[in-house]
Amino acid sequence: MHRLRGAWELKPSRSVDRAKSQEYLVKYVLPAIKEAARGGWDIRMVFQPPNSPDTNILDLGWFASIQAMFHRKMPKTLHEIVQKVQESLAQYPHQKLNRIWLSHQACMREIIKHKGSIHFALPHMRDKVFFRFV
Repeated sequence: MHRLRGAWELKPSRSVDRAKSQEYLVKYVLPAIKEAARGGWDIRMVFQPPNSPDTNILDLGWFASIQAMFHRKMPKTLHEIVQKVQESLAQYPHQKLNRIWLSHQACMREIIKHKGSIHFALPHMRDKVFFRFV
């Protein structure tokens, strides 16, 4: 199958473990951060629990929508999965997505304030803050 130059190509990985994640961060993420923001940054790699609901954006709301769609008709190929996820995103109310992303951002700010610790109180955000950007 021919694809246009520069088009994304989906290549499934057999497994992504801690070593693979760290390699990706060291090779790509950290150099990009350093390039984009030179100066007195103190960057440290602190691993969060992989299934922490505070840091997993899917667990904060959108995942249930994707699961419901997959239960109606289970995709069989990687391309079908991507298509179903894109359909789910198009159908999901943007106000809810906005709220999920702002909640996630607030949790990430608390983690940074606590130097990578997951021991923090969940921030309370007023409803009007969520809808300011809608």
